[in-house]
Amino acid sequence: MNAITRRVLACELLQLVRDRRAVFAAVILPALLYPLIFWASDEIERSGEEILAARDLTLILDFSAGDPATTDRARSLLAGQTPISLIDADAAGLRTYEADEARDLDPEHATGGRRSRYRALLAGSGHALITADWDGVTVDAQGRGPQTVFRIYFDVKDDESREASERAQAALGELDQQLSASRRIELLGTDPARGLDLEPRDVASAEDASGAVLGRFLPLIAVLVLLSGGSYAALSVFAGERESGTLETLLVQPTPSSTIVLGKFLAVAVAGAVTLLANLSSLILCGLAGFGDLPGFDGGAGPGLARFALGIVYLPGAVLVCAVLCLVCGKARSFREGQQTILPVMILTALPTAVVMQPELETSLLLAVLPFAGAALCVRDAMAGQLALVPTLAMVLAHAGWSWLVLRRLGALLDAERVLSSSSNEDEDAMRRASARHGLRWGFVSVLLMYIVGTRLQGWDLEWGLGLTLWGLVVALAIAAALRAKRREAGSVRTELGLTLPKPLHLVAVLLCVPAVALGISHGLIPWQLDLLPMPQSMHSGAAGALLESWSTPLLLFLVAISPGVCEELLFRGAILSSLARDLSARKAVLWQAFFFALMHLDVYKLLPTFLLGLALGALTLRARSLWPAILAHAAYNGLQVLTGLERVKWHHWPYWPHLAWLVIPGLALLLLVQPGSRRGASATGT
Repeated sequence: MNAITRRVLACELLQLVRDRRAVFAAVILPALLYPLIFWASDEIERSGEEILAARDLTLILDFSAGDPATTDRARSLLAGQTPISLIDADAAGLRTYEADEARDLDPEHATGGRRSRYRALLAGSGHALITADWDGVTVDAQGRGPQTVFRIYFDVKDDESREASERAQAALGELDQQLSASRRIELLGTDPARGLDLEPRDVASAEDASGAVLGRFLPLIAVLVLLSGGSYAALSVFAGERESGTLETLLVQPTPSSTIVLGKFLAVAVAGAVTLLANLSSLILCGLAGFGDLPGFDGGAGPGLARFALGIVYLPGAVLVCAVLCLVCGKARSFREGQQTILPVMILTALPTAVVMQPELETSLLLAVLPFAGAALCVRDAMAGQLALVPTLAMVLAHAGWSWLVLRRLGALLDAERVLSSSSNEDEDAMRRASARHGLRWGFVSVLLMYIVGTRLQGWDLEWGLGLTLWGLVVALAIAAALRAKRREAGSVRTELGLTLPKPLHLVAVLLCVPAVALGISHGLIPWQLDLLPMPQSMHSGAAGALLESWSTPLLLFLVAISPGVCEELLFRGAILSSLARDLSARKAVLWQAFFFALMHLDVYKLLPTFLLGLALGALTLRARSLWPAILAHAAYNGLQVLTGLERVKWHHWPYWPHLAWLVIPGLALLLLVQPGSRRGASATGT
């Protein structure tokens, strides 16, 4: 570090410290609030539990249809859950029946009627209702007759009703154990089928166990804390100084811009490190003090300070986070514009870090070199006492390389001549880059909504959820993005989505290239990836795969091939690529939309294949100046892969199947030699 870099670092740190309000809000206040918030939360929870435990609750009992001996024992145990009041439904005059046995009403209809009356009872003087009935079992060969079934009706939204249900469940659970033990002794005496005593013993130490739990969420906390403390510093030393004009004054000095960039970056890194240390120290102290029931601190016992010290392996990841913050804030021309970039940076850093939430994912060389993900996985392993030397070294070297590339880009961005030449036409440049920002904004929004809405829909029901996600959410995002761009560019939605007619020979070329792409990914890329990143066995035979196998072939092709081919292309190669290609070069536009396309699939094992597929489809769209070839290619590729993978067709057993890859040669020749038809407009040209 030369003298100029040290001087810049000292000046920037002094300037940051002078802004006492920002330092207090970003660094000191959160660390002070953790104990207060956790203590208040514990006190409120404890006070609420004590109040509910001391409250006299009322249970309405309808035991007239149950076994008298069993219901009497249940009543005795319920009465022991003091303070509690028991009211018989008949004695209170609250129970009415409308079912007529002579009419032989449908049991489901009768049950529904009774439930409505039970809800009416709860709205009266009771907090919960318990009914007893027979289970309908006839006497079997062992003499087992009908048994009493207890049902508890309560309102989960009401605290008192929920507490009454918990007391009732505790009493009836104790009754179940008593009856089970007595019945077992009555029939068998001692258990003749018992052949062994099972004693599971955990060989992991308490320090390893608590460290493994902490390692699953500490990297995410570290990223968020770094973004909080580093963002205020990066905004101040880059965007704020550029807005006030002091950055230009500094850059015109007779010194290399790299030394100035390094000094400013170190100031941001110091601010982020201090924030991270203060906040994590506060969290650790809260956990050791027993506040907040934090994961990994069982009874206030954590993994120990020595294990926390191993968290130093996250240093390369922290450096990369600060470097990315400096880059995005260095691009901003004002403090406000810099603030708008914090959310995309948060998504960009938090999503790869979230891989630590998958316990079956082991740290491999491929994952170790991934930005943010590798550092997070190494921290998780260090906290669990499983840190491996080779992946850790690969992570350190890779993150050092990523940080160097980011800082090098920042140095080129803050070249004095470029900054000064751009200061005179910032308004014109802002208008020229508006379309690209529109595309980036919609890309991040699409990925975020897919995580929030799409996963919920598909978790609810895979078949209907997948259809609603594609034809509802994805298509709506594509149309909304196209309509917004149409207002700015005075074009048409059809043009924004790229739905112009292509050359027929381009469609033929696509069909010739699809077998080669499918064979290359399934027989080349995926086996290579599995060698570096083995897939857990649970993912090979998951419930989703079994459900796909149960679908009919037409439904499978519609939901897994045709629907993604149409809907995803409308969004990524249509609306987003159109906006990006207006302002960015073709290479950057294709890279960005492929990045969003890969993130949307929410699977680390699909990240690389979908990214490469997105690159190919984006390049195809720009070349053909139409979206239709990409739609056809996407649908054909998905259909080919899913039909072959589920063995609905036996193409891969055909001896000439591998030779179809050679069709890519005439396919590429047609794409390169046949000139595009009608232009997509400015959105497909690239600059």
